[in-house]
Amino acid sequence: GVDTTQGCVPLLVNFSDLSTNSSNRMWIVNGDTLSAANFNYTFTVPDTAYTVYLFADTAGFCTSVDSVVITTASLPNAAFAVDQDQFCDAPATVQFTNQSSATLPITYEWSFGDGNSSVVTDPAHVYNSVAHFPVMLVATNTFGCRDTATDTIYVYPQVQADFIADTLQGCVPFAVNFTDQSVDASGWNW
Repeated sequence: GVDTTQGCVPLLVNFSDLSTNSSNRMWIVNGDTLSAANFNYTFTVPDTAYTVYLFADTAGFCTSVDSVVITTASLPNAAFAVDQDQFCDAPATVQFTNQSSATLPITYEWSFGDGNSSVVTDPAHVYNSVAHFPVMLVATNTFGCRDTATDTIYVYPQVQADFIADTLQGCVPFAVNFTDQSVDASGWNW
C-alpha cells in the first residue's frame, strides 16, 4: 500500500508490502530496485507519472505483481500586480491582476487585509478607511499544493493644509508669524 498517489514535488511516499503468503519481494521504483517490506521514497521530478511495481513470490514460485501510479506536479507560483498601491484618502479602488501560474488548474483565495476576501481571479476591491492593508493571494492547485504572494496597499489620510498669520497688515518692514494648523501633514513647504 501507499499513503498517497499524487502531490507536488518533493513528494514523499510511504510504501508498505501488504502481500500475503509471500517470502520474497522486489520493488521497482523509478529505476531503483528495493527489497524492504516498508520504505519511504521521495519523488523530485515534477509533472511526471511514475509506475511503481511490487513483485512478490513464495520461494521463487507463484509470483504476483502489483503496481501503482504516483503522479507528481509542480508547485503553483502565486503572483499578482496592482494598478496602484498608494492612495490619498478613502474610498480607494484597487484593481488586482492575477499573474499566477501552474501546470495544473488553480483556485484563488484573496485576503484584502480589511476583513474582506474573494475567490475571483482578477478582483477589484474598494478600501473604505485609512490604513495599511496587507494583501495576500493563495493559489492552490488540484493536488492541494499552495503558494502565497503578498503586497501592501497604503491608504493615507487626506492632508488639509491650513495656517494662520498673527497679523495681516502693517507697514514695511512687515513681520508676520505663521502658525501651521494643517491636519495629517507629514511635511511642509512654505
